[in-house]
Amino acid sequence: MQRTTWDVAQRGSLEIARRLAAAGVDAVICGGIEREHRQWLAGRGVHVVENQKGDVEDVLAQMLGSGALSEIGRSGTLSDADDAVLRNRLKPA
Repeated sequence: MQRTTWDVAQRGSLEIARRLAAAGVDAVICGGIEREHRQWLAGRGVHVVENQKGDVEDVLAQMLGSGALSEIGRSGTLSDADDAVLRNRLKPA
């Protein structure tokens, strides 16, 4: 896992999504995302875990502790069953 911080001020949602996909991101963890951008990212192999709230360190610790991140393969895709398991492990704060 690699951690990167980007200044996304003054950037449009699609521009941010394009930058994430171009960077080879496997997963995006966010509080919310528009449906068309989620679908756009998914179509490029980026798994989106939305509706996560709280301090970023706490959310990451929960995900790492539950093993949820290990279920996202290099392709960034999950089966529907795996997705359901991931969502059950990551209860929004």
